[in-house]
Amino acid sequence: MACLGSTYVFATCACIVSFYFFIRIMHIRKITKEIFPFLARASIFLSLGIAHYIISWFQYYWWNNGWIILELNRIFILTELIGGAAMLLFMEYTLKKTKFILTAYLIFLIAISFIINDFAILNMIWIIGILPAIIFALPMFHQIFIKPTSSFLRRRMYFSIIGTLIITTGLTFRVFSYSRYSGLIIYLIGTFMAIIGTAIMVYSFSAFTTFTDLNWKEKLREIYLINNNGICLYAFSFEKNTNLDYFEDNILMGGVFSSIDKLLAEMMKTKEKLQLIDYKNLKVLMERGEKVFGILILNDESSFLQYKLTTFLKEFEIFFGEEITNFVGDITEFKIAKRLVQHIFELKG
Repeated sequence: MACLGSTYVFATCACIVSFYFFIRIMHIRKITKEIFPFLARASIFLSLGIAHYIISWFQYYWWNNGWIILELNRIFILTELIGGAAMLLFMEYTLKKTKFILTAYLIFLIAISFIINDFAILNMIWIIGILPAIIFALPMFHQIFIKPTSSFLRRRMYFSIIGTLIITTGLTFRVFSYSRYSGLIIYLIGTFMAIIGTAIMVYSFSAFTTFTDLNWKEKLREIYLINNNGICLYAFSFEKNTNLDYFEDNILMGGVFSSIDKLLAEMMKTKEKLQLIDYKNLKVLMERGEKVFGILILNDESSFLQYKLTTFLKEFEIFFGEEITNFVGDITEFKIAKRLVQHIFELKG
């Protein structure tokens, strides 16, 4: 009963995680290829959840030697193989480097599973299918989730790899605990490891305020720093990796963003918060500091860049605190902020 109960707990946790991913994906206003890695995680957790509800029936009929054990085990293995194939398909589609070899490998195993009528061989197919799928998915995971991210997002993604390894180890313990009696402890340890690994995964991916934070550098366009008088103190182009040095244009932009600032102030009176303006193919992120107002122009939405903008504003105000307070019209003294931009937004010099 302990094995049955722990399996139900893991199956429920896995299904909840998959629903968590699907709901987060549904809240994305613009569908891009960035959602496919998250669909990959949703697919594998959904398959794990459904498969382990099925395997609970397998445990219930453990004392029988009839057809139902073999058929339930077949459905269990097929469900996880299909989930693994879906995960690899979405990840390979995102990377476009592996020519879907791994997905084809799992599809081949799925086809074989329909004709195998031996309990031990079916278990072996699971071992040579799901475990390599997860192992080979780890370097792809690094390319998709870790390499394009930074700061706390990257740290959380490293935690997710740990969570994945714990889940994989736990599921392996469950498979290799063949004995109904001597393997119960190993089976329970494996199940609880899978539950703990799932909790770590939720913790890791909760760092994403939206699932549009991957490849955030590609979304950067320009940044403007406006003082309380509506004058643009500093402007930078991420596409050119250089300061915007046109004084008249900067003053004009300062006036435009000053109007946005007034709109923001009016909305603040009603306790509403305006941080994003969505206009055609442009997104305008805004953040108010103590002395300056930051405007970040993007090609696409990313909540992680709101964090970057807030961090940059704080650093800018600390570094140029005296110059902002005593500003008399000379914006050239803020040109050295380019180094600060490159540091915060992780650009090459």
